[in-house]
Amino acid sequence: MNSIGYAFNPSEHGIFVEIYLPKKAEFQGTLYQALTEGFDIEKVRSHFQAKREHINAFLQGHYSCDGRIETMQQVFYGYSMYEVDGVYFDPKNRKAFEERNQVIRVMFKPDLDAVNIGRLPVERAQTVTKLFVRHAGKTESFPGDHPQIYLNVSDEEKALISSLLVYLEAWKYDVALFVLGYIVFEICERIQELDIMKGKGAEEEILVTSFWNLTVNRIVRTSSGLSL
Repeated sequence: MNSIGYAFNPSEHGIFVEIYLPKKAEFQGTLYQALTEGFDIEKVRSHFQAKREHINAFLQGHYSCDGRIETMQQVFYGYSMYEVDGVYFDPKNRKAFEERNQVIRVMFKPDLDAVNIGRLPVERAQTVTKLFVRHAGKTESFPGDHPQIYLNVSDEEKALISSLLVYLEAWKYDVALFVLGYIVFEICERIQELDIMKGKGAEEEILVTSFWNLTVNRIVRTSSGLSL
């Protein structure tokens, strides 16, 4: 019996994203508002509806919010921030410069409870999810590159795996739209406003990194622990 009231939940797979931008006081209000309102999927959808054409132009055909706004899933449940001091080389001016950066860190994990996979063994669902996220950028050949996920499974389980893959493909796209078309787009709009209103120099670039081998091991509070 678990006497401490916590349980170990291993091997949940997802995508780890970090956004790097200069640490400036002028960004903080917009950044906080965008991140906190990101928890409200209806506000996120309203953002895409109101700015659809501008967002599509910003994304330059790599992604599109056309036909996806109404079906967009909730993918954002929390974030962390930290600061780093960096030194960078400017090849145009042939000199190095120092800058304090603000880093927004987000872990995205698919909500497997949202898919009808209740009869699919947890280990198999985790394996399919792990292989999917680690197949980043070439999902058109997935699951053909991993035929082992269909070994020794019933026709019912094959159908459940297919449903899971459909969900994961939509989830991955929504993560990209949320990060680029919502958070980063809002940051860039704020930078542009400052440049126009206050003559602030526009930033040369904002960096977005993604790591597709995230594994999360959650230690979860349960109701079975003994009261002290």
